[in-house]
Amino acid sequence: MPTNSHLREEIDSGRFGDKVPFPDPATAPLGTDDEAAGRPATREEIAEARRDAFQPDPAAGSGTDERGRPFDDRGTTVLGVSFPTAVIALLGVVVVLAALVAALITRA
Repeated sequence: MPTNSHLREEIDSGRFGDKVPFPDPATAPLGTDDEAAGRPATREEIAEARRDAFQPDPAAGSGTDERGRPFDDRGTTVLGVSFPTAVIALLGVVVVLAALVAALITRA
């Protein structure tokens, strides 16, 4: 039997393809307001929400489509250069500048 918790787990897992798999830090779990109002969601309502999540309305235009984005993009910078490459390049510039300064000091 599908419950709000199951639906929330499916959404957080990225199963519907509209977000990366990561739990959303919600202040209240899905369905809490309905339960607090004394009207928990029925099986049919949960099933309908699941169908809508799998087949979103294209006219609604959610504005996000995470399916084409790689999950792990922590290794790139804004310029698209990997962090280790940027550090090595920066160290190279520092070494060249230090050599130039050393050459100028020894000539003086």
